[in-house]
Amino acid sequence: MVKSSSTTILLSIAAISTLVAVFLPSAVTAITCNDVKADVNPCMGYLISGQKPSDECCQDIAKLNNQAVDTASRRTVCNCLKNYARLADGNQNITARAQALPGLCHINLPYPISSTVDCNSVN
Repeated sequence: MVKSSSTTILLSIAAISTLVAVFLPSAVTAITCNDVKADVNPCMGYLISGQKPSDECCQDIAKLNNQAVDTASRRTVCNCLKNYARLADGNQNITARAQALPGLCHINLPYPISSTVDCNSVN
């Protein structure tokens, strides 16, 4: 009887470990600037020409925001967006559109999209 209980417990632990291994990696994978770039890419039409942000653009920005689940990932996303915003410095239209994008997509970013934002203050 003891052997059967031990086997059941070990099988349960193995099953739980497998589930964690399958489902957890996406939650703990670090966000990179390449991820941010890929999620911002569908928004380029809006940023460059001012056309209405596409549904894909807003969905990807929302996904990016939802993936930034801790301080480190939020700071990474903030710094990536900050670096992209620096590339647009001097083009007031693109800068203004980038800053307006979260609101147009009904997304509450915990920081502005700006080349001057202090990403170290993001929690």
